[in-house]
Amino acid sequence: MLNFFDENPAYENHVLFTDGSGQSVTYQDWYAHSKNLGKILSSPNRQLAAIICHNTIGSALSYLCCLQNRIVPLLIDHDMDTELRQRLLSIYNPNYIFKPVDSRSEALYTLNGYGVYRSSNTFHKIHPDLALLLTTSGSTGSPKLVRQSYTNIQANAASIAQYLKITAQDHPISSLPMHYTFGLSVINSHVLCGACECLTEATVFDKTFWDICQRDEITSIAGVPFTYECLKRVGFMTMNLPKLALMIQAGGHLSTRLQKEYLEFAYKTGKRFIVMYGQTEATARMSYLPFDMGLKKIGSIGIAIPGGTFHIMEDEKTEITQPHVTGELCYEGPNVTLGYAIVLTI
Repeated sequence: MLNFFDENPAYENHVLFTDGSGQSVTYQDWYAHSKNLGKILSSPNRQLAAIICHNTIGSALSYLCCLQNRIVPLLIDHDMDTELRQRLLSIYNPNYIFKPVDSRSEALYTLNGYGVYRSSNTFHKIHPDLALLLTTSGSTGSPKLVRQSYTNIQANAASIAQYLKITAQDHPISSLPMHYTFGLSVINSHVLCGACECLTEATVFDKTFWDICQRDEITSIAGVPFTYECLKRVGFMTMNLPKLALMIQAGGHLSTRLQKEYLEFAYKTGKRFIVMYGQTEATARMSYLPFDMGLKKIGSIGIAIPGGTFHIMEDEKTEITQPHVTGELCYEGPNVTLGYAIVLTI
C-alpha cells in the first residue's frame, strides 16, 4: 500500500495545489521536483531540513519532497520571533533550510519560489521511523518538538480521509497555517486521496479569500474556534457558496452556542459541520463528532477516529467500565507519536 507521500501513478495528472492567483502544480510536478532534489541532496545518512513555512505552493512542495526523499522536515512558522527561530536552528542544526528565495545567497535548487540552502554538514542520529518534527502550541520557540513517524502521519491521514469521506474531487482552502498540525493534516489527508488544495495567505477577513472560494469552487474549510467566530462576524452564513459542502473545526472548544448555529446552518443548507479533537502528540486528530449526532451531542468530543481507541482509566492499569465514574481519558492508536525531541537525539 502506498503512503500519501509516495509517488502514485494514478494521480500524476491531478492538480495538487493552486494558489488562487492562477498558479498551480500537478502531482507529476511534485514527483519531478522530488526526484531532482533526491539527486542533489543525496547522502548515505539521513538528513534534517528546516522549512520556513508559508501557505504557498513552494512551501508545501518542500514538505512533500522532504517526505518522499526521507529527509526529516522541521516545520517553522515564518512569523516566529527571529531570536526564537535562530535558537531553534542553532539547537537542531539542520543540514538544509527551505525558504523563500533569497537573492543574497545561491540556492542549491528552487521550486515555486522556494530555495534550498545548505546549512550544515552535521551528522544527525535520526530514528529510522522519524518522518517529521513539529512544534506544539505550548512549545513554540522551545527546543521541545514532537516526533511524528511515517506510520503516524499515514495512519492519521487515512483515518481523517475515511471519516470525512474525502475524494479526489474535493478542493479545500488553506485557512490554517501548514506548520500547525491541524493545517498540515488537511494537506496530508487530501494528498492521500489525490485531491487539490488551494494555498493562500489571505484570511477570512480578506475579500480575496472569498473571491477564491467562489471562483475556484472550494468544497471545504477548516478552522479553529477563532476562525468560526470570525466567520460569524463576516456574515459567512449569508454568503453564496454553493460548492462548499464541509466545515471542520478543531484546535480548542467552540462555544456550544456557535456549535449549534453552525450545525443548524449545515442541516438547512445541505452541508456538514464536524467538530473534532486532537493534539500534535497524536498527529492531529483523535476524535470527531459524527454530523448526524452533532445536535444531540453538542459539547462532546465525539468518538475515536478509525483505528483509535479511548479508555477511561482509574490508574495506569485499571480501566473504568462503569458509567458516571470519574477517571483519566487515555487514547491509543497508530497515530500516537514517538514522543519529544529535546536536543540532539531525534
